[in-house]
Amino acid sequence: MGLLMHIWLIDDNQALLDLLVSCLDEVNVCPRAFATAQDVIYLSENLAMAPDIIVMDWTLPDLPATHLLDYLVRMYPTARLVVMSGDFSIESRLPYGARFLAKPFRLATFREIVMEIAAAVTEAFPSD
Repeated sequence: MGLLMHIWLIDDNQALLDLLVSCLDEVNVCPRAFATAQDVIYLSENLAMAPDIIVMDWTLPDLPATHLLDYLVRMYPTARLVVMSGDFSIESRLPYGARFLAKPFRLATFREIVMEIAAAVTEAFPSD
């Protein structure tokens, strides 16, 4: 994988965010962690680099997940989405193409999904 993937991780559980970031150490990604939907919205308006992959928790304390998903799809239509939740019923409400990651999950499973998506993005947009 030649391209550096920009991945946004959104979850209000700081310990989980730290684990997700650390398990991506050996993967060619540049992770950015967010604890709230408002952080994502505020910082997305001030960041020059768009995410290639967005991994978000379905349950956030400050905004319904559907609102944040609508915002992210509108702002970053080419970003690949992964939604984490322990509620299996939300899978049918995800935008087309979004992946569902059931909580609890193994870090190896999370990492495999990220690597699979990153490989697909790299294949779709090869570097010159």
